[in-house]
Amino acid sequence: MRQCKMRYDGYTWKHNPKLLRFKSSQNAVTVLPPFSKSDVRILSEEPYTIEGQGELIGSDCIEQYQRLKALFSERSSGLLTIEGLPSFYVRFLSLDMTAEPVDHVLSYSFSFKEAKVQRTDVSEEEFCVVSSDGTTLWDIAYQYGKTIEELIRLNPDIRFIDELYEGEKVRICSNGG
Repeated sequence: MRQCKMRYDGYTWKHNPKLLRFKSSQNAVTVLPPFSKSDVRILSEEPYTIEGQGELIGSDCIEQYQRLKALFSERSSGLLTIEGLPSFYVRFLSLDMTAEPVDHVLSYSFSFKEAKVQRTDVSEEEFCVVSSDGTTLWDIAYQYGKTIEELIRLNPDIRFIDELYEGEKVRICSNGG
């Protein structure tokens, strides 16, 4: 698979975070029926929380942090892409500078919360989409519920999964289904 940096809402990390932690939980209730053993029933699954720590490296490390801070301040959902996982929509929950920048290195931590959004179904007739400016193969994979590996296999002519040309056609399935 082609290498991909972590990406959120148009921002691509120059260096992926050193630590990523995914937390999930379920809402449950204990049921105590008369004359029987207790039972635990799952009511719902909570959205994932993604936490991370890393370093922004380079003479522009403060500008990199400011760009992340601007995205955090928007308070909207964006598509999070992490190599090896399907892309998904999240809300930026926290962003902290954990140490003063030293020698062009800024340490930081962050957290995201998964945002549930509806995906697009692919009809029998629709097997190709046209990308718009700023769209990535990851965005299309998420939108249509496909894996990135599947889209790479169907589109061997696409050279950069992180950046599609405006108007570039992307096959969603092999024969219209």
